[in-house]
Amino acid sequence: MVKRGVFFTVTAVLFIAALAVLLSANTTSVVRTDSFSVLEVNAYRERMETVYLPAIVRAQSYDTLQRLSHDADARNRYLVLPLDFANASLNGNYSGIVLPNFKNMRNYTRDLENASRSIGYNLSINVTNTTIIQTGAFTATAEVNFTYVLVSRDQKVRFVRNITVSGEFSLLGLPDLFYNRNSNTWVPADSPHSIAQYRPVAWDNAAFADMANTRRYSTNPDAPSILLRLQGINTAHPYGVESVINQTYIVADDYTSLDWQHANASQFACRYDIAQMPGVRLDIYAVARYNLTGTTLHGTDPTCPPGP
Repeated sequence: MVKRGVFFTVTAVLFIAALAVLLSANTTSVVRTDSFSVLEVNAYRERMETVYLPAIVRAQSYDTLQRLSHDADARNRYLVLPLDFANASLNGNYSGIVLPNFKNMRNYTRDLENASRSIGYNLSINVTNTTIIQTGAFTATAEVNFTYVLVSRDQKVRFVRNITVSGEFSLLGLPDLFYNRNSNTWVPADSPHSIAQYRPVAWDNAAFADMANTRRYSTNPDAPSILLRLQGINTAHPYGVESVINQTYIVADDYTSLDWQHANASQFACRYDIAQMPGVRLDIYAVARYNLTGTTLHGTDPTCPPGP
């Protein structure tokens, strides 16, 4: 946890340094301290709303969810979203747990306020709310409400704004709390999983075996999304993803090897063994979805079609 905290701290420092350079690069070469035109201040306002604040939202939200999920994984617990995300993003804590050495959203906006003053603008930002929404199988979007006052140094131009800023960020690399918590019930417990995307050109036996062996994930709207998995919720989602349980850890003959089905103890009358993957067993729908061949029916149910 110490190394991870140092990594996120260094990331935050580098981000603010880059932001300062960006601010300097996008201001006029000569800043007039005696008089500011409406056009000058409005141009800065537009850059702040379309460049600086979205950059802050993306960076800080990614940092927040990474720190939250890793902390929850270390504590063997699930998250409550979007509540835990909002509390951590705004205050640096969740469920009474303080995230050490964590830079929250208010810390980021304070850096922007200081940077703005250094180039002649008096800026005061208040963060009123933040939430997180799943917007892709491996991406999420944070939405943050800001209220700010922007005033020129000569006090002649003033903007008071209440805006919502969105920032999309990647969910790759998050610990899969759903897999990791459920694997504790498999004997022996499987090693921890981190979300890694798998997108082959076309599914076949080799592609499916590679996904299973490298612990990667494919999409399936019947499975839970990444944000649902972080909460331990096993319900279908349009951006659902699934992984394959390592064949070494299959302990229930009646269940399939897809993690969300196995964790839910889903039983299927028609199950198929996969060629050259001992212990991996799928239902007929998964066999068709992954375009698998050389499968054999597990059991002797006369109502089941033969494997493709």
